[in-house]
Amino acid sequence: RRIPSIIRAAQQGLPIEVPKCDGRQFIGLKDLCKVYSALVQSELNRETLLVVADNFTTWQSICREAIELADSSSEIRLTDDDWVCPKFDTSKLHNLLGFQFDSSQSMTELIRHYLNLDSHAPL
Repeated sequence: RRIPSIIRAAQQGLPIEVPKCDGRQFIGLKDLCKVYSALVQSELNRETLLVVADNFTTWQSICREAIELADSSSEIRLTDDDWVCPKFDTSKLHNLLGFQFDSSQSMTELIRHYLNLDSHAPL
């Protein structure tokens, strides 16, 4: 829900408020499918894997990219939030299946997708 709201605000030139240090370790759909395919073909049984990208993407960086791609005049307003999201350890995914992901390109594609949606369609 947050990404469509950011896109909508950028398209309208509205200020966008996000927590200062908050973010996520996203995973692109193509990368998730690679993991699923590898798991189906593997001998792993009863393993628990955290499937996220290695890189931590802040909401501020998503706002910056949305504003840039939308050619928007929106400004980013950072809220002081003492809570910081943890960065998850993805070494098990790498050690067992050999995967290390960077979600930067997937995030750009997602932002472009939302920007290209019909303006009448709800985000």
